Amino acid sequence: MGKRQIRIYRNDIVAQAMKLVAQETVQLVQRNRVVLIGKLLSVSESGVELSDNNNGKHVFPLQHIEEIIYDREAAW
Repeated sequence: MGKRQIRIYRNDIVAQAMKLVAQETVQLVQRNRVVLIGKLLSVSESGVELSDNNNGKHVFPLQHIEEIIYDREAAW
């Protein structure tokens, strides 16, 4: 099956919090274009907490995030 990338931009992160936390893996793109891959543990008005593949926990204020990307299986 094919995959589609879903992009959630900074202004929509809090509104899409439940959908983002439910994802197995996301790509968090910072405003300086550094990308971290992992699982979102929590999303709040102040920022997000991400657990990377080495079980390291990182906290990012929303103003440092450009977008969050996750993959979804395509319908065809």
